[in-house]
Amino acid sequence: MLGVALEFKNLPDTTTPINATNLNDMQKLLVDLIYPVGTYYHTSDSEFNPNTAWGGTWVLETDGTVLVSKSDTTGSKFNNNIDTVVGEEEHVLTTDELANHSHFMTARTVLMSDGNNYGTYIADGTLETSKTGGDQPHNNVQPSKISNRWHRTA
Repeated sequence: MLGVALEFKNLPDTTTPINATNLNDMQKLLVDLIYPVGTYYHTSDSEFNPNTAWGGTWVLETDGTVLVSKSDTTGSKFNNNIDTVVGEEEHVLTTDELANHSHFMTARTVLMSDGNNYGTYIADGTLETSKTGGDQPHNNVQPSKISNRWHRTA
């Protein structure tokens, strides 16, 4: 027998001998204390399952999202309800999202006089530059390390 003095609510007092039932009850209380419902647990052990290791109800989240604290800033995407997903993995920029910039192109027409290489330059009208870009989405993901994330739901 182990002579250990521990105080846990809803368990036999510390004079009760420790047995398998008591240890299981204490383990459940410890898990409830350290990992209450609503807790997230990250692990790099792909075989670890808190449902079988600790008990309770844990859901493996596989939606590829990161956790961000709730903001109290008005207008912030993070000032939202808990569990709301914001942001996007890829994004196609709109014209309004491009940096304000200009393209300059000078075009001239040479009027030849008397057959030599000299003449008068007359500016033509506005010319549009050729278009570039494939209008494809770009990666919008912060550097991230992959792990399993478990969420305790009960």
